[in-house]
Amino acid sequence: MIVLSSDLDWAPAWATTEMVRRVVAAGCEISIFVTHDGPELPELRESAGVELGWHPNFHPGSSHGETPGEVLDLLAGWVPHAKGVRAHGLVRSTALLEEYARRGLAYDSSDLMHRHPGLRPMPAWNGVVRIPIFWADDVEARHGGSYRLADVDVEDRGLQVFEFHPIHVALNTSTLAGYEGFKAHCEGRGITMNEAAEDEVLPFREAGRGTSDLLDELLDHLVARGPGAGRTLAAVAEGAEPL
Repeated sequence: MIVLSSDLDWAPAWATTEMVRRVVAAGCEISIFVTHDGPELPELRESAGVELGWHPNFHPGSSHGETPGEVLDLLAGWVPHAKGVRAHGLVRSTALLEEYARRGLAYDSSDLMHRHPGLRPMPAWNGVVRIPIFWADDVEARHGGSYRLADVDVEDRGLQVFEFHPIHVALNTSTLAGYEGFKAHCEGRGITMNEAAEDEVLPFREAGRGTSDLLDELLDHLVARGPGAGRTLAAVAEGAEPL
């Protein structure tokens, strides 16, 4: 089973909206992990096929809060009915799993098993389902991936959760050079990435095959499989769809 997911990571609203519209236009579903209360959230809440979850930042100096409780309280205010979480930086711990269970979350998708075959959901001792990530755009860039679906075994019978970041889709990331250049541009202007206009990204968009191309190819693959080819992570956690 192929599942689309995305970590917002403070991306510009226009980048998130454009990526989600591509997914929805293909008739697919996606699980999105929210980092900030951006202007795109109302549209995302109303979009059919979009599941919203939490993407909490537990690192020191986080804008989300100083303690795990503060961080999760903030995210719960933005997405009060979340069923799942994926921690920023893929932070995991026993204490966090216990806190997720206490807050009624069904799953945690913070285990990265890049391109590992035969993955499955793994129920934890407290009922929270741990759902591993099969493919991540930034990891593919760090290790010189081809961004060609033919090089990914999408016919594997296991669970394949793809993780996309809206800014990497917008930049068509393949090497992280464009991303680093864009970050430096924003710092030089004294703005955050989510304040950048669309035309500010274009000079840093990477040529050749990249994240955006892989997303399009993956959507075409799901469309060819027919209705029901992709599901949300919440559906996986609930066992609504067999693998």
